[in-house]
Amino acid sequence: MSLWIIPTALAVALNLYLNGYVLMRRPLRPLAPALYAALITALLWTVGDLISQVVTAPAANWAGLIVLYTGVIFIPAAWWVLALRYSDAHELGLRFTRRWWVYVPVGISSALWLVFLTNPWHGQFLTPHPSEASSYHFFWWLHAVEGYSVNVATASVYGFLSYRAGRGVVRRRLLILLFATLATASASAVHVLAPVELPFDPTSIGIAVTSLLVIYGIYGSRLFALGPVALTEVLRQQPVGIMVVGPTGDLLYANEPAIGMLGARVPPVDARPFERLAQVLHPLDASQSELDDRALQKALTAGEQPADGHLFRFGESGSGWLRIRVVPILSGRGALRAWSLSLEDQTALYAAAEAMRAGEASLLRAQKLESLGVMAGGIAHDFNNLLQGVLGNTDLALESAEPGSTQQELLREIEVCALRASELVHQLLLYAGSVQTEKRETEVSELVNGARDLASRSFSEEIKLEIQLDPALPTVIVDPPQLRQAIVSVLLNAAEAMRAESGTIRVSAQVETLGLEQVSELEIEGELLAGRYLRIDVSDQGVGMDEETRERIFEPFYSTKFPGRGLGLAAVAGILRSHAGGVVVRSTPGIGSCVSLYLPASGGIEAGHA
Repeated sequence: MSLWIIPTALAVALNLYLNGYVLMRRPLRPLAPALYAALITALLWTVGDLISQVVTAPAANWAGLIVLYTGVIFIPAAWWVLALRYSDAHELGLRFTRRWWVYVPVGISSALWLVFLTNPWHGQFLTPHPSEASSYHFFWWLHAVEGYSVNVATASVYGFLSYRAGRGVVRRRLLILLFATLATASASAVHVLAPVELPFDPTSIGIAVTSLLVIYGIYGSRLFALGPVALTEVLRQQPVGIMVVGPTGDLLYANEPAIGMLGARVPPVDARPFERLAQVLHPLDASQSELDDRALQKALTAGEQPADGHLFRFGESGSGWLRIRVVPILSGRGALRAWSLSLEDQTALYAAAEAMRAGEASLLRAQKLESLGVMAGGIAHDFNNLLQGVLGNTDLALESAEPGSTQQELLREIEVCALRASELVHQLLLYAGSVQTEKRETEVSELVNGARDLASRSFSEEIKLEIQLDPALPTVIVDPPQLRQAIVSVLLNAAEAMRAESGTIRVSAQVETLGLEQVSELEIEGELLAGRYLRIDVSDQGVGMDEETRERIFEPFYSTKFPGRGLGLAAVAGILRSHAGGVVVRSTPGIGSCVSLYLPASGGIEAGHA
C-alpha cells in the first residue's frame, strides 16, 4: 500500500468533519442546497479515491470508481451553483444568477454521469486498470474540458466579486472561496496535464487544502454565516419549552424545559406528547376535571391558531399557567412535516399581574377611605359646631323652663339627642384621625384589662373570654381611652359574630419585627413603617367573613347586620392610624375571624417607609 494514501485519508477526514459541522449549523436558506451539494461531491471524490487505492478486486474497484467519478463529474457544477447562490444570499449584485442557462453545467454533468455509468457497455469514457492509472477516452476528455471551464467560470465570479467588494470581511470571504476553488482545480489539472505520469493523484491534496480553507473561513470570518453553535444546542438552552411533533403525533424533539414540564427526565422514544400534555394540563373552566388528549391535539393542530396561543393551567394543583404556541413546519411544496410547540411557563407573570391588580384595588380602597375620612372630618367639625350651639341654647332654655312642664321634657329629649349626635361626631373624628390625643407610655395589660371590663358586660353567658398576656411585653405610647375604645369595639364585634352561641374569644399579644418585605405582604389597613411592633390579636369562633365582606369592613357605617349601624372597625382603623399603627383582619367563613392591632413598641420603629 502506497504512502500516498495518507493525503487521501486526510482529505476524507476533513470532508467528514466539514459535512457534519455544516449539517449541524444550518446555513442561510439560499445557500443550503448548493453548499450541501458542493461538500457532498467533494466527500464522494475523496472516499471513492480511497476505495480505489485500497481494493484491487475488479468489482470493488469499479464501485470505488463510481463513487469517485460521481464526485469528479458533479463537483465543478456544484461549486458553480454555490458561487451564484452565495451572491444571492449576500446581495452582491450579479444579475444573471437566476437565468436558465446558468444550470447548463448541471445538465451536462448529469449527461456525462450517465455516460460513465454505462461505460462497461460502450467503453467510451475510460478503461480502468486496478494496478495502474486508467486509460481515458473521448467522453472523459469532454468531461475534463467541461469541468475545467466551469471551474474557471467559478473562479472568475469570485475574483470579480472580490474586486468589486473592496476591503473588508466580504472581500476576505470571497478570496477564501476563490483560493478554495483554485486549490482543487489546480491539483486536478496538474494530474491531468503533467507531461510525465505522476506516481499519485494530487487531487486529494487539493481537496484537503480546499477543506482547510473553508474551515478557516468558517471559524475566522463566519463564512456562509454559519451559527457559532449547533441549532440543537440553541434549542436546548432556550428558557421556554420547545417540542417538535411529527404529523402522526410522535415526539421528534423536546428540549430540557419541555421535558421538565412534561414531568419526565427523559421522554421515551415512543412518547405520545399530546397524551402527556393532557395529563399535566388543566382546563381554564373549573367545571371540567380533565382534558381529552384527542380534543387537545385537535385544538393545538387546528389550521388557524389564536394570536396569543393557548392558555392552560398546569401542575399538580393547577396553580401554574402555561401558554402553548403552535407553528406548523411545512415542506417547500406546502406539505406538513411537523408541528413546533412553544411551551412558556407564565405562572410568575400571572402572579405578578394578580399582585398588581390586588395592589391597585388596595390603593383604590385606601384612596376611597381617605376621601371618606376627609369628608367625615369636615362634616364632623361643622356639625360639632352646630351641636355646641344646640346644647348651649338647650341649657339656657332649661333654666327658664317650669320644672315638670311639657316644655322641660321636650328640652330634655333635645339634649339627649344632641349628646348622642355628639358621640357620633366623636366617632367620625376618630375615623378621620382628627381627635386630639394625650399619649403616654402604657402597659398592654392596662389596655386589655380595661377593655375587658367594659366589653364583658355585653357578652352572653355562653361566651368565654380568655386573655393570654406575657408580663415581659414592652410598653406602647398611646392614648389609653382611645385604645381601650378600639379594643372594646373589636371585642363587641367578635361577640356579635358568635351570635350568642357558646364559644371562646381569645385575646393575646406578642412582639413582631416587620421588615419592608413583611409590611408589603400584609393586607393592612393603615401605613406601617419597618420596625418592632406589639401585635394584639382578638380571635373568635364566629361565622367568619367571605372575601367580599372582608374588603368592605373598614367602610364607615358598613355592617352585615343592617345598614347605617355605626362606624365600628372604621373608627378602630382611624384610632390605629393616629397611633402610627394598623389593623389586619383574617377570616374564614364558618371558622371565625382574627383581628390584629399593630402598635409601635417603644423605641422600635425605623426611619424608612414600607
